[in-house]
Amino acid sequence: MEEIKGFPGYAFNRETGDVVSKFTGKAIAVMVKSGHRAPFVVMSQNGRRRYVYYHRLMYALKHGIAYDDMPSWCYVMENEIGDYVIADASMCSQIMRKRQSDKKKAERFKRIDEKMAELAMIRRAYVDGSHNEVMAYIENRKDMFVRHFMNKHCTGKSYAEYCYAMAFERMIWHINDESSIMTTITTYMMREMDKARLKMKAECKLNRLLIG
Repeated sequence: MEEIKGFPGYAFNRETGDVVSKFTGKAIAVMVKSGHRAPFVVMSQNGRRRYVYYHRLMYALKHGIAYDDMPSWCYVMENEIGDYVIADASMCSQIMRKRQSDKKKAERFKRIDEKMAELAMIRRAYVDGSHNEVMAYIENRKDMFVRHFMNKHCTGKSYAEYCYAMAFERMIWHINDESSIMTTITTYMMREMDKARLKMKAECKLNRLLIG
């Protein structure tokens, strides 16, 4: 077990790579998010709670310096051979591009999976002639549709819910109509709610003309 400068209540186990609390004798749990270790909380020498970054701590241990002696601008990363090094500007740029790319890729795959699930649901509705699954799916997402409509058009909730009801009715009719094919639920509902809004505006305008 190796002492950690600045944190006398903790030690580092090189065999397991764990930071161990001397108070409990247990390793500190370090969460991993998106392939990266999240900062964890320890008690400093003056008794204050501190957030510590694993990579920075590993660099300090390797070079025999205190964690707090490292400049705040230092960004420590793990290279290809497992060494902890201070990244320069180009390395930081590469890291950020990779993280953004990985995040976008994950979001893209998530959206594809959602669309595929919707398509499978629509196909079952056409084949079986049953609307129950589609109706339940839409009703579970009602708040999302209404909130999106309210934010987009700056309208009240009752108005948005009325447009939702009209779009919902149109959706069921569309599934029953064998002469047309619907390929998405979410996009269709949002589009039909917009159409309902335009239809209501046109009717209100016509009524004003007739009354005038």
